Amino acid sequence: MRRNGRQAFSLVELLVVIAILAILAALSAPSVSSLIRSRATTRAVNEISALLELARNEAMTRQGYAWIGFDVATNAEGNDELRAVVLSTADGVVDTTTKGTTVAISTARPNTRTFRWENVKLVPASELGGIKDLAREASEPLVRQAKQGFRLGPAGTATTSFWTITFTPQGYALLKGLPDIVTPYTKFIDIGLQPTRGGKNVETPDQAALVLDGVNGHTEILRR
Repeated sequence: MRRNGRQAFSLVELLVVIAILAILAALSAPSVSSLIRSRATTRAVNEISALLELARNEAMTRQGYAWIGFDVATNAEGNDELRAVVLSTADGVVDTTTKGTTVAISTARPNTRTFRWENVKLVPASELGGIKDLAREASEPLVRQAKQGFRLGPAGTATTSFWTITFTPQGYALLKGLPDIVTPYTKFIDIGLQPTRGGKNVETPDQAALVLDGVNGHTEILRR
């Protein structure tokens, strides 16, 4: 009786194959991590651009004021988490008091859920090596301004501090709680996005920035 001519792999051959697969996996890991970070940065850029447009439209449609607030916190995994929310006056009427850089808006309400982007933080575009030469010289970084406080709803509601961009009924954008005669708008505002891991900056080509035109609301996206 003839045996089947096929032979099984020996233990040595299987170990060699497993070793080769392990080497290939190790070599591909950095590429996979880079791809994940790139997708996270791309999602942040696209969603922030949409939120800026939404805030501007809210202000112009309601003929009131709207704000987009940004914050960076550390999540449960110990990673940076960039957060943003859009708020506007509920009825188009501005009932506002100011104290320094803090704005208390008793008629404001959130227009969106809180958006979250893990392993991304805010920096001036001028600090992003591959992007600083593309940024406008006249732009003002969002993170160089003082955080502003919002009191939402009735008295006693907790105050949350954000880096804030204000949109006026005319569609202008500015880095202040409310415009005045001297500063009706900020000419250009830059929002730099730095990828991080474990709370530390990652040297990567996946950096990005948005430059908002404070007059016409156009957003320019800068990528390496």
